[in-house]
Amino acid sequence: SAKVNYQQVIAEVPNHAGAMRGLARLHDQSGDVTSAHQMYQQMLQQAPKDGSLWYEYAMSKARRQDYQGAIETLHQGMGYD
Repeated sequence: SAKVNYQQVIAEVPNHAGAMRGLARLHDQSGDVTSAHQMYQQMLQQAPKDGSLWYEYAMSKARRQDYQGAIETLHQGMGYD
């Protein structure tokens, strides 16, 4: 499965951006929000200027109707925090 493939890549190359993003998306789509958000936070620590990561993280929050959290995340990504 894609999840297993992503996990294998991460096991071999920790912090592999593509695999981490793919796994975060899978977690998000399957409803494992905690794991998805932890992965987004970890990726953002390594790439704090990656606007697309901030956007994906915010949209994940918005899908769960955490609109305030989504707005705050977008503001952080734009440097307003």
